[in-house]
Amino acid sequence: MTTPPARRPSIRSVVRDALREVPGAIRAVRAVRGVEHWITLRVAHRRNYLFTKFCRLPTQLDVVATDVIDFLGVDESRSEIRIIVFGCSIGAEPYSIASVLRSRRPGLPFQMECFDIEPSVIARARAAVYTTADLATRPPLTPAFMASTFDQADGGVVVKRSISGSVRFDQGNVLDSSLIERLAPADIVVAQNFLYHLTRRDAERAFEHLFSLVKPRGALLVDGADLDMRSRLTKAAGLRPCTTALERIHDESRVERGYAWPRVYWGLEPFNPRRSDAPRRFATIFLSER
Repeated sequence: MTTPPARRPSIRSVVRDALREVPGAIRAVRAVRGVEHWITLRVAHRRNYLFTKFCRLPTQLDVVATDVIDFLGVDESRSEIRIIVFGCSIGAEPYSIASVLRSRRPGLPFQMECFDIEPSVIARARAAVYTTADLATRPPLTPAFMASTFDQADGGVVVKRSISGSVRFDQGNVLDSSLIERLAPADIVVAQNFLYHLTRRDAERAFEHLFSLVKPRGALLVDGADLDMRSRLTKAAGLRPCTTALERIHDESRVERGYAWPRVYWGLEPFNPRRSDAPRRFATIFLSER
């Protein structure tokens, strides 16, 4: 049998392996890339993308259903908890949250109000009907999630009424002050994967609106934002980062966004536990203890 010739390593892999032997060089490369992303955040043109998935952050959902609900101090005997979601898109994230809460906290009453600026996606979310393509995720949705969330429908699936009945969708913009003033405070406010599409000035204004909706003992979910801004503004607001499964949730976020860092504004940097601000910089769940 002829032994196949050994594959020649790529230049990239050779350089990467060499840098691993030089900790100082690794730190230098990381610093250079960090500066590159800092510049990208300040000069890049921001635009809205209609992209969402079911169970995009499965570990975050588990933490919400366990640690966050425990933090809120709610139980099956109290009145329903209130959840507000901005940037709901076609409903994948709200229905994912609702399904996990129904499964993990079956007796917990809740109502969810969801908003997006696009009428077309609101219509799809209200219909609660999805195709096989809508359910394509990486990693795949688990059989348990599929069985607890959907019923079969012609050409796809429909969200179970026991889940969709607790979720309401309306058109709305997080930058609309009059809308924010009309909304009552919520136990959980969700604003994920759209703040980085706003200009930094508008994102700061959106943060202010979001903070104002969080109850004195509540939670804010805010993946998909410029990390430096998220760290600074959550600290100024007195929000405490939830560090449960911190690195795992961050790495799940990088599945779709890691490859784009540092040259794309929505790219997500690697987790770095050596940073002094790592808990706040990399957290996606923040708790209010006012």
